[in-house]
Amino acid sequence: MNLTVNADYVAKQASSAAGEIVSEIEKVHGPIWISRLEFCKLIISLASAILVGTITFAEKILDAHKASQCAVLALEASWLLFFVSICSSLLTV
Repeated sequence: MNLTVNADYVAKQASSAAGEIVSEIEKVHGPIWISRLEFCKLIISLASAILVGTITFAEKILDAHKASQCAVLALEASWLLFFVSICSSLLTV
């Protein structure tokens, strides 16, 4: 028994089905994706502002002669984590 397949017909049907699936996914998940994008923009803005602000006033925040080594390390670690959060948000946008 030989079966023949009409490749053009199958390709058109697959394309049509894929288009319907994509439009349904966008309809269901579109608002979620938009809110995720807005959340990433918010994270980028806040982390950047905090990072710049603390770097700018680091000398006054730590008062270099009175700050403990632990406080300096904590501030540097927080800068690193803010930078990582900015980078990860940029990668998801």
